[in-house]
Amino acid sequence: MCKIIVVGKESGSVNYIKNYFKRNGFEIVKKNPEFVISVGGDGSYFYAERLYPGIPKILVRYTSKCYLCENLGIDKIVKNIKSGKFKIVKDNKLVALFKGKNLIAVNDVCIRNVNPIYAIRFSLFINGKLKYKEIIGDGVVIATTFGSSGYFKSITGNTFKNGFGVAFNNPTIKLKPLFLKNKDNVKVKIFRGDAHLSVDNYPKIFNVGKNENVLIKVHKESAKLVRLK
Repeated sequence: MCKIIVVGKESGSVNYIKNYFKRNGFEIVKKNPEFVISVGGDGSYFYAERLYPGIPKILVRYTSKCYLCENLGIDKIVKNIKSGKFKIVKDNKLVALFKGKNLIAVNDVCIRNVNPIYAIRFSLFINGKLKYKEIIGDGVVIATTFGSSGYFKSITGNTFKNGFGVAFNNPTIKLKPLFLKNKDNVKVKIFRGDAHLSVDNYPKIFNVGKNENVLIKVHKESAKLVRLK
């Protein structure tokens, strides 16, 4: 019997999915699941990954009209999982190191100005070497491949399939995005203005002040997504 946990913000949809899977022979558990069913959109997935990191996630998009996952109805999802017609793919996660904290991101790490009417000034280092001595703007977005289709794309117009990317948010001079490899790291040092540090949709925001650094790199553990055949 396959053990699952169902995660989502809308209790009605979560209960529906729980009951549907249970009726089809799955065991609903509270810990040590084989799969996590994430009900909703991207935000539910980020939340599920924070709660159960590294456990394969099955993404089920819930609307008032249908239950979809990669354009398959919930009945097809159940049948494919039971019959083994799926594969598990790995996506990079990022870790932002700040004041002794390890902040994990499935989507992106954002550093931006606290006050929207004032720009921040910061330096940017790649693998410990200075890349830009002074950037003036609203901040920077460091995205995973998954996150490249979100905020990163809205800034740059680009997506990518490997490594991770750095997008500059409204700089005073035009800067092309950076596309980096898994082995690389990025350090952002604020030297004027106050900034906020955020990861994904995690509700806690961190203040980054003058002469403080944030180091971002690929996390040693991957997020695992179930892709149905």
